[in-house]
Amino acid sequence: MRLFTPELALRFTGVALAALLTGACSGSDPVGVPRISVLELMAAIDAGEYVTIVDTRSTSSYASRHIAGSISVPYYETEERLGEFPTAGKIVFYCTCPAENSSAEAAEVLQEHGHVNVYALVGGLEAWLDAGYPTEP
Repeated sequence: MRLFTPELALRFTGVALAALLTGACSGSDPVGVPRISVLELMAAIDAGEYVTIVDTRSTSSYASRHIAGSISVPYYETEERLGEFPTAGKIVFYCTCPAENSSAEAAEVLQEHGHVNVYALVGGLEAWLDAGYPTEP
């Protein structure tokens, strides 16, 4: 009995390719990027810290649902949009990838350009939703 047939492999490849083309997930997971939990992020917001939350998914994914108050910068556009990021406060990137791959990749780009308070949100949008925090639209 074969569980993984050529037809299934082709369908899987198509799904993976579609995810990459829509900006769903990057292929890397930078290990030097600090992570922040949903609870730590909310504590910073509640304490009045200046926090910029960045959705690294595709613009269509952002349009369907995103963390309230977040901005959309797909991970593959991070470097070309460096001027849009503040130099003060925390910048927290999120996605829906396992191990926060896309958000960590975007955060790493900012680190390489001198930003120090950049984080990937542990669990991404799913963790935010599980905690019951607000989303838009």
